[in-house]
Amino acid sequence: MLHAVAQPSVTQDRVAADWRALPLALVGAGAAGSAIARAWREAGGCVATVGSRSAARATALASAVGARAAASNADISDAAIVILAVPDAAIAEVAEALPWRNGHIAVHLSGALGIEPLAAARAQGVATVAWHPLCAFARSGETRLPAGVRFGFSGPVDLQPLFAAIAHDLGGAQIGVPNEGRALYHAAAVLASNDLIVLAAAAVATLERSGVPHDDALPALLPLMRSALDNLASVGLPAALTGPLVRGDMETVERHRRALAATPELRVYEALAAGAARIALQRDDVPERARAALVKLAEEG
Repeated sequence: MLHAVAQPSVTQDRVAADWRALPLALVGAGAAGSAIARAWREAGGCVATVGSRSAARATALASAVGARAAASNADISDAAIVILAVPDAAIAEVAEALPWRNGHIAVHLSGALGIEPLAAARAQGVATVAWHPLCAFARSGETRLPAGVRFGFSGPVDLQPLFAAIAHDLGGAQIGVPNEGRALYHAAAVLASNDLIVLAAAAVATLERSGVPHDDALPALLPLMRSALDNLASVGLPAALTGPLVRGDMETVERHRRALAATPELRVYEALAAGAARIALQRDDVPERARAALVKLAEEG
């Protein structure tokens, strides 16, 4: 349940309206903003204007989604929903510079921040929303929202149905995030995406130390990683966990530790082994003989 956040009243026509009838102004034409704009247009929504510090980016994206390239970020006059797809550090500054009017809904796409950076809009009677697409965007190529993407919503309860409908029609779903929980929400996103890349890099370095050529290391690991994610999607936690700890094979874990001694990856392995032990202890099929060792590993690392 979302905690209440002080907000201006939201007009009922905005709440009840089909979101496709609400013109969008997009401020920022980077990876996330571009993905939102393309999905918005493909779902039948109206993208009225696209503004960016880069005129070339604004023009290219506006052309792709049937919008007008704004001469400046301040051109939001035609919009009902205004999405600030700008870096976290720039949200407050951009919000202060925009000519808000009654009836606008101000939105930013940051995962880590709540509605506070939109204070300038809220002070002018505008409802404010933090609405984050929970996915990873590469900075090269044409960006798209993945199927089933979740959007983390913080904002007025009255606007939840509107943005849930948008999320659904953009091919995803919405999850409510209390405004004060945004930092933890975003930390979870980092663990699941950025840190997955860090873990892959550690696995690649370790595989190379075993004697596998550099060019073969990542391609060898990717099918394994995909199969682990497939298992996670199909059977969930804790059933998706595999490996020596589930089998109660503590000797193999010690063998790994000796092999990783004096490498930077040892600390990563040990931290994750403690976490794996905690997950393994949630399962009924872990050998009873191994439980004491798993408890020790879970508690002490």
